[in-house]
Amino acid sequence: RLAGPSGSGKSTLAAALQGSGAEVLHQDDFFTQPFLPYSERQDDSYETAAHIDFAQLRRRGGEFLEANGGAVVVEGHMVASDARLVDLCSLFVCLEASEDVCRSRRLGRRPRSTEELRVLGDYFTSIAWPAYLRYGKPCIDAAAQTLASRGVPVLRCSVDQADSASEIAEAVRLHMASPVGGDQGNERSGEGASDGLP
Repeated sequence: RLAGPSGSGKSTLAAALQGSGAEVLHQDDFFTQPFLPYSERQDDSYETAAHIDFAQLRRRGGEFLEANGGAVVVEGHMVASDARLVDLCSLFVCLEASEDVCRSRRLGRRPRSTEELRVLGDYFTSIAWPAYLRYGKPCIDAAAQTLASRGVPVLRCSVDQADSASEIAEAVRLHMASPVGGDQGNERSGEGASDGLP
């Protein structure tokens, strides 16, 4: 499972892992609500798990594994909120970044007009980031603690420390290739890896 705030690099890392033969499932592809322009969103409902079809997501992953074996990477800012999905996890990767880094990355995903940047920037600051702190981060922290207590490897990667997607992907590949998942409970940052969860 690959979790973290919007703009932390989850999709970029997932794409790098897909090149290694893993199947990638994006949480956003299982959203049940139609897209609503950011300027029309009045609350944080688009940032919660309420409108994500986790049953279908789990089913899709199971079908792939049954047919092909290998690994399935599930990425999204709310993937840690589904207990059944967490229970299926054999490696948990948490991307961590500051609000400023995530905001900059979110706004820089594609060319936008000045007005679009203003609207999205306001939405990120007033709704998306507070929603991550309220809903996403507590779920991620709880899942990491639960999985670590079960002996499931947990990697915490600090994007603020400038780890590149390729460096993080290599660390993930090493854990995926290890019969026992590699060192358990590792925390990776730009200054290297250390044992134990924070």
